[in-house]
Amino acid sequence: MAPRTRSNRQEKLAVQKLLSSGISVNAHGFPALPNELYLEILSYLPALPIPLVVQKMDPYRQLTLYYLSQTCRSLRKFFLRYAWERIEVFGGMWSPKGRLATKAERNKRGVDMKNLGDKMFVQETLRQLKTATVRNPDLRQYVS
Repeated sequence: MAPRTRSNRQEKLAVQKLLSSGISVNAHGFPALPNELYLEILSYLPALPIPLVVQKMDPYRQLTLYYLSQTCRSLRKFFLRYAWERIEVFGGMWSPKGRLATKAERNKRGVDMKNLGDKMFVQETLRQLKTATVRNPDLRQYVS
């Protein structure tokens, strides 16, 4: 194999050649697992019930699915549909503007925080809807 250069031009050309022939680039490790095993892994990430009456929630489910979809092309095809299956906004979840406060945290901080918290919930809902409809219209087919 040729030595690695700064531009990695030879490697990029080899990857493009593999992609054009239809062969998967990641043929080893986690990305090479069959879809049935990915579904088994997803079964350990419980979805939140609707309507939400549970006090203890997993704020990392959405992030986990999103990060799994960002690891490589073969995983993106599988996990992206599950990351955008539902538009979820709840206290304790992480958004690009930071962590959304839970109801208990908003009550403890007072009336001003309640209004600000509600505004943050609405902004996060609108951000997710805009992403799924305007920024990336391919995602809307996954939202149920």
